[in-house]
Amino acid sequence: MSGLKHMASRMPLKWQMTSIILLTSFAASLFIIVAYVVFDITYFINYLEREMAVDTTVAASQSESAIMFNDQRAAEDILKAFSHNKHIRSIVIFTPSGGRFASYVSPEAAAAPPGAAGLRDGFSMGWSKASYTRQITTGRERVGWIVMEANLTGLFERLQWQALVFAVTMIVLAPAAFLLSIKLQRLVSEPVLRLASLARQISAGQSYPERAQQAGENEIGDLVNAFNEMLGQIQSRDRMLMERAEALEAQVASRTGELAVSNSKLKSELEERISIQEALLSAKEQAEQATKIKDKFVSLVAHDLKSPLTSINGLLSLAYSDIAGMEAGSGKLIARALTIGQQMANMVDELLDLSRLQSGMIKPELKFTESRNVILDAVMKVQFIVESKGIKIVNRVEEGKRIYTDPYLFGEVIVNLLSNAAKFSHPGGEISIFTPPDMDTTIAVSDNGIGIPPKILAAIFDHGEYTSRKGTAGEMGTGLGLPLSQDIMKAMGGSLRAESEDGKGAVFFATLPFVRPKALIVDDDREMRLLLTRLLSKFDVEIAQAANGREAIWALENGGAHLVISDMYMPEMDGLRLLEYVRKHPKLNSLAFIVITSSDGKDVKEKAFATGADDFISRPFNMDEFFPRIARFLHALPHGKR
Repeated sequence: MSGLKHMASRMPLKWQMTSIILLTSFAASLFIIVAYVVFDITYFINYLEREMAVDTTVAASQSESAIMFNDQRAAEDILKAFSHNKHIRSIVIFTPSGGRFASYVSPEAAAAPPGAAGLRDGFSMGWSKASYTRQITTGRERVGWIVMEANLTGLFERLQWQALVFAVTMIVLAPAAFLLSIKLQRLVSEPVLRLASLARQISAGQSYPERAQQAGENEIGDLVNAFNEMLGQIQSRDRMLMERAEALEAQVASRTGELAVSNSKLKSELEERISIQEALLSAKEQAEQATKIKDKFVSLVAHDLKSPLTSINGLLSLAYSDIAGMEAGSGKLIARALTIGQQMANMVDELLDLSRLQSGMIKPELKFTESRNVILDAVMKVQFIVESKGIKIVNRVEEGKRIYTDPYLFGEVIVNLLSNAAKFSHPGGEISIFTPPDMDTTIAVSDNGIGIPPKILAAIFDHGEYTSRKGTAGEMGTGLGLPLSQDIMKAMGGSLRAESEDGKGAVFFATLPFVRPKALIVDDDREMRLLLTRLLSKFDVEIAQAANGREAIWALENGGAHLVISDMYMPEMDGLRLLEYVRKHPKLNSLAFIVITSSDGKDVKEKAFATGADDFISRPFNMDEFFPRIARFLHALPHGKR
């Protein structure tokens, strides 16, 4: 690609324009040809399927009596009636048990007729043939099967003819396209070349009064006008500089006497510059300190990456030396090498996640969910780890605890906390997951393991400090999981903290901000808005109202919402246009949107779902359906139904 760009940059402008026009023309022609061939193939296949469906239907209908009376000769005469169709390779009638009852095979058919294995209704297509299978029924009773096979010579003949036509067309049109592109490129290249020639002339002779010839009222004309205007400005600036030079010579003498006064000003400016220099020096020291922290972090990571690689090479070398008599010892060495390699891969994954989070490539997708569901998913992911050490996990998080978070990212934080708890717990220990009193948006993970020394606890979330330790069973870590988890919590507006005493276990608290759901009711009927407000008041939710789509847009852009419940028919802007606006808006497209329809509004429902609606509520309201549909998006039950 770089070589092609280099060659194009050395090519004259007129040949560049000619090449662009030719390539564009050929690309457009190729696209049209491919589109036409695909359309023609699709049309032929559909036509063949319809023809075979009709033929098998006729053959099945005419063969019913022959099958009922076990008249094979009559059935074969019926099948031979299709011999006029040159595309039919064979037709076979099978009994319900799969035995061949009657058949017709075209003299041109090279392959044997099909067998009875795997019979089922429908059309199938291969590289060299098409097949259609249909049941033969009398009333509700199946009395046999009919299988028709057709060749694809018609399709191949059409493709060969199209290829010939397209090749001839391209050969004929290529010279015409080349001549036309030569003519067309002049519209662009000639004014540009004239302008370049004039620019070289002016540069060589410094003759700024020269002007370029007008070249129309398009962008090239604008370029010429701008070039002429630039020449005028340069000419005016030259004249002004000469005048200023003369004035400066006259001012030199008078300004010499003013130097004494300027000395005091220079002194104050010097002091100001010294102050600025000191500030710059302080900023430089801060930057150097940040660089040292970064270098320390990189050094720690490099050490952790180098050590596993060294271990892997050594272990594999030992295994290789004993490869002739591979025994259990060598197998353990190789298994250990694989374990270390997996640890290194986990470290690289955590480094990548950390980099993506800090660079903004990973952005939380916040929504309401139930904290217990996130905990259950996380427990499933670490089940193998805890079972291998005989550790018990006790989930004390109650149902109905609503949180506003990214379920996947928050789940990764909980998985990291559970993995650490298992790592530093003794075999047979216990890990507890609970919600602290009066802290409904906090998930705590505690263990009765070896705890965290105070020095490590103080820097456990710091990227620049290496805090990884071996687990109770010798497990190794990267030291990146907790800093990454802290970054994830901060990105969601939350925090992560730890409490521990050395030798007495540890407790980690993942706290999310409390967010109260906000619902926007959009309906031009005031009584309906009041009814919906009263129904939604049974949930712990903030409620806003709008009488039409325009009011709803203003409310969403100024106050926001998590759930929109909108009627479909309203003045000024109806519900469907409001839904289209929300789904196209980059900051609103993740809102949950429920439409209100009449019980018989099937077309409206289909149109709303196609536009992006999440659910619908039918009038008149059925409370057994209304409350679950709302609770699906708010992850809360109405008062009195908990």
